[in-house]
Amino acid sequence: MKKSLLFLFSLLLCFSATQAQSIQKVLVEEHSGAWCGYCPDGARILDDILTAQSNAIGVTIHQGDGMSIPAGSSIRNFYSPAFPQATINRLGAPISRGSWTGAVNTALQSSPTVVVSIDSAGYDFNTRLLKVKVRATFVTDATGQFRMNVYLTENNVTGTGAAYDQVNYANNTQGSPFYGLGNPIVGYVHEHVMRDAIEGAWGKATIIPGNVLAGEEFTYTFATVLNAAWDLNEMHIIGLVNLHGGQLPSQRPTLNAEEVPMSFATGIFNGPQANGNTMEIFPNPVTDRATVSFNLVEIGQVQIDVYNLAGQKVKSLLNDYVNTGMHSVYWNGQTQDGGLAANGLYMVRMTTESGASVTKRLMLAH
Repeated sequence: MKKSLLFLFSLLLCFSATQAQSIQKVLVEEHSGAWCGYCPDGARILDDILTAQSNAIGVTIHQGDGMSIPAGSSIRNFYSPAFPQATINRLGAPISRGSWTGAVNTALQSSPTVVVSIDSAGYDFNTRLLKVKVRATFVTDATGQFRMNVYLTENNVTGTGAAYDQVNYANNTQGSPFYGLGNPIVGYVHEHVMRDAIEGAWGKATIIPGNVLAGEEFTYTFATVLNAAWDLNEMHIIGLVNLHGGQLPSQRPTLNAEEVPMSFATGIFNGPQANGNTMEIFPNPVTDRATVSFNLVEIGQVQIDVYNLAGQKVKSLLNDYVNTGMHSVYWNGQTQDGGLAANGLYMVRMTTESGASVTKRLMLAH
């Protein structure tokens, strides 16, 4: 166990180092609600942005429905958005959905003041305590009231009733992707839902001093207890650094952020979800071919997939009916289309017919 924890820690350090590059990320905070008839179109535009821009990070802040939280209400009260509107790195007042793409593209061209990385994250299945260590590395001299924070978001959120069913003004609009889906859309799937801002709407002060020099680094470990109803495999961790300069919308910008899937960052594996199934990867790190060995205590359909840092499927290794006992599959570092996957950290997830899952980290270094 100690060796496993040590190896996990070394992987986390590699993960932090590979991410600590001078890249400007852009945080898109969309204001939404299940009661908002135009919000499905906002969700569509946000997803298009996130698909097109790997350095964009999406957060949907809900109000007046089953997904609203106090921190989201504080943010809404400060920015007074219409719905759906969004702030782009909190550089100013909320803007309408037709302007999001251009604003994101512009923000991505700026040079970062600070780089944010998630050094480590650990989760206790018994207490549901999540701890996330965030690092802020300044690449320029800077002055201001700096704050650090961690957001938690969840994808594929559904529920029943008016608190979750999505009002849809485009139900009768031919040509709309929401035409004929109903008004409201029953069973609507909500994405990027803000579940928690660990240090409130504006983050934690005192971690970073008012005057910093290029090259200085600051770390802090955030902790919170997760709601038992949240799906860990659908959640993301977002670390961010903000300025807290005053009462104008432009005076509290997000300087930079980083996002990782929670299942990737915490190394959620061999927990209660495993149902006795196990999986091991050797060698790890891998330069040529990795052997993924797994032991099943249940017979049935088994799927094993490789995911990248963004939670996107890179390669399907197995999707077949498998007997109990020991088995192995292999990954040669190629993507699904036969290309060569980039060096870095990946997660390998095994899911069985019963829904039990095991996730392991894999470091690829060609």
